[in-house]
Amino acid sequence: LTWVRKKNGIKESFQPEKMNKWVEWASRDTNANWSLIVTNATKKMYDGASTSELQEALISSCLDLIEIDVDYDIVASRLYLANLRKEVYGIYSPPLLKDMYKKMVEEKLWVDMSYTSPELEYLEEYIDHSRDDLYGHSGLKQMHDKYLVSTHGKAHETPQMLYMAAAMAVFRDEPIGDVVKLYNLL
Repeated sequence: LTWVRKKNGIKESFQPEKMNKWVEWASRDTNANWSLIVTNATKKMYDGASTSELQEALISSCLDLIEIDVDYDIVASRLYLANLRKEVYGIYSPPLLKDMYKKMVEEKLWVDMSYTSPELEYLEEYIDHSRDDLYGHSGLKQMHDKYLVSTHGKAHETPQMLYMAAAMAVFRDEPIGDVVKLYNLL
């Protein structure tokens, strides 16, 4: 593997240190051997593979190793979530809820629930994106495939945004505290 194709189609030399760093990050606080994941994934790759294929190979390698240690599911989940966030937001970190709300309403993917900026800022204090880390790989994949707002196979939200949007929709004409209570139950 000497070169890869980025999502924008640009050809780039393969930089193993990037992949090593990425998998090492995903393996933190686990018993998973990040080097083994990388080695197994690169064996499945070919010159000109897309970075998406490389990401899928890393996840697949983790899933192949679950029999050795269930911690490999944690690594697969972290890699999948990172990929999902990049697909949805273009970066790893989620946007502010008010920005997400505006975008989703403009794109007609969420209904306009008439929330004000102060209300959205209030709800922002309660949305906890770290809860997405509690999913295993299969749970995240199922969320992506069945429940997240998607068009043509591309997701437009992550689980915590889905849960907050659902709570906002159910209690849109109720006290804002009820939205937070429902969100925390989901």
